[in-house]
Amino acid sequence: MKKYSMKINNELFEARIIEFSANHAKVDVNGVEFVVEIGTDPCQPETRIVQMEKSVPSVPQMRSEAGKNSDVVAPIPGVIISVQKKEGDFVHAGDVIITLEAMKMETEVMANVDGIIQKINVKEKSPVQEGEVLATIQQVIKEAPQAPAPQPTHTPQPMPQAPAPQPVQTSQPAQAGNKTIVTPLPGIILDVKVQIGEKVKEDQVLFVLEAMKMESEIFSAYSGTVTKILVNKGDNVIDGQVLLEIGD
Repeated sequence: MKKYSMKINNELFEARIIEFSANHAKVDVNGVEFVVEIGTDPCQPETRIVQMEKSVPSVPQMRSEAGKNSDVVAPIPGVIISVQKKEGDFVHAGDVIITLEAMKMETEVMANVDGIIQKINVKEKSPVQEGEVLATIQQVIKEAPQAPAPQPTHTPQPMPQAPAPQPVQTSQPAQAGNKTIVTPLPGIILDVKVQIGEKVKEDQVLFVLEAMKMESEIFSAYSGTVTKILVNKGDNVIDGQVLLEIGD
């Protein structure tokens, strides 16, 4: 299809004629289709242009019955310039089959269905009239595809569960009447400052603890006698672990 330059409101557009008749033409301007109404009055001041929505090709209908023949007709009178398809060719709806020239403009005649061209009734340079059958297409009706059979799913075997962790006993329970000193945070015992049987006072340093690369002193919260020391120098301890017991 030849392209033409059009000037609308002092702007240039590339246009091509898709359809043409005595009173209208369908024009593609920069990919947008318009219907141009052609007036017969030579004094008509302006041609009216109506924008059309672009057609969207529909999905072929799926059937199991036999296809029907569909005729492709000339939209306007003119002369055949070229025949792009031959009998026996498979075409899709929208494929160009024949190019027609009318009033020095070319018009593409397209297939209106999916199917096989059964017959082409014209040759190049043949004159045709509007509505004349140019070709016949045997429509191909596709069967709806069957859904694949469901495949058996493999049920994974349950993974063996790890045994539940047993609680770690951090220290023996304190004797009745004894008071306990616990670690305020996890770390390593760097030094034990007292011995069993030693009398201690409140706020006396009992241990030196290393935690997060810093040394911390652990003080006694009570006054009394050390009855039990549950950790040694170099031991790793956890938060809340009992370090020492103090009796009266």
